[in-house]
Amino acid sequence: AANHILANLDSYTGMGHNGYLYAFEKNRFTFIPWDMNEAFGKFTYGRSQAQMEELDIFRPFIRNKALIDRTLGNKSWRALYLDKGRPLMKGTCSEKNILAKIGAAHKRIAAAVKAEEEPEHPVFEFDESLDTGGRGLAGFATRRARFINRQLADKDAVAGFLASGPQ
Repeated sequence: AANHILANLDSYTGMGHNGYLYAFEKNRFTFIPWDMNEAFGKFTYGRSQAQMEELDIFRPFIRNKALIDRTLGNKSWRALYLDKGRPLMKGTCSEKNILAKIGAAHKRIAAAVKAEEEPEHPVFEFDESLDTGGRGLAGFATRRARFINRQLADKDAVAGFLASGPQ
């Protein structure tokens, strides 16, 4: 749920890699993502920025993946997926929290970015990344959070997902 909320298609949900499935006890697993530099819609998998912002929370993959298909093929696990996703959207992945973390990271690294002798990108792009209305990281995070919250508030869509799974 967190990986899809962060719109990270350079992962199992998109490319099918960049993560580990760890068995911490019999029949208990956790997914450990890595290589998250393409999160927040940076790896588009051929989609527009608007399409990345509106990745369907009820279809958390780009092309069928056996693990996700089997997991979300089970009604109680579909409910668990939503039960894990909703609190993320109210806490860790909420618009307010993500924007605060982006702002804190920006502040922490601003001097180093501006001191870079041969920057990969112009410094103004770094500063624009905080614009919540623009194309930067903060803008993407704002629009993504609002889209997901609208989906989760749609009782008919939630009921359809719980009844039938991803379409």
